[in-house]
Amino acid sequence: YNKLVHGTKIGYSKANLDMESLCGIYQDMLKEQPVWMTIQPSMAVLLCKCVEKYNLKPIQSLKYIEFTGEMLSEQVRKDVQEKFDCKVANQYGANEFNSIAYECPCGNMHLITSNVLVEVYKDGKVLPNGEEGELIITTKTNTAMPLVRYRLGDMGKIHEKQCECGNMRPVLELTAGRTSDWIITSDGGQKPVYAIIKAIDIVNYMSEG
Repeated sequence: YNKLVHGTKIGYSKANLDMESLCGIYQDMLKEQPVWMTIQPSMAVLLCKCVEKYNLKPIQSLKYIEFTGEMLSEQVRKDVQEKFDCKVANQYGANEFNSIAYECPCGNMHLITSNVLVEVYKDGKVLPNGEEGELIITTKTNTAMPLVRYRLGDMGKIHEKQCECGNMRPVLELTAGRTSDWIITSDGGQKPVYAIIKAIDIVNYMSEG
């Protein structure tokens, strides 16, 4: 597996992962003793399967896991909490905008209104709060390449409600979003689609040269 260290941050490559390399990553995490982990739900599923298959001991230092990059199901949330026994939270974002909404301790996804404007569209019209439609995002902070009413392909609703956490920002309810499929190998194993994405990036880089 590939490992990148930058200050106190450690990153592991998602390309060409299998159970053996995941086991190596987990053993390295046990050695490094991380406190905070950011991970895509599909990768968290693989990591949970790795822990179960090899009966790996828990990472005692881990206090918090943040999900990002994909739609998070309640089953994945439950499985990760059981395996890692720590607090978890969901973050909704995109490469083009960074963070769009973040889950508070009460379980609500508050919009980061200082960073983006989020509108709900259907049939070319902006819908009122509480109605479901396609999420359209406008950046507020990207001065180099502003994106106005950008379509991510996700569906949701916006609610104005009082939250016990004290955050007064609107709450986003995601109803459909991006998920990652699996590559099923000839032996019945699973590989994340990131392996193909990496291969395509390499081919693009070589063809541009």
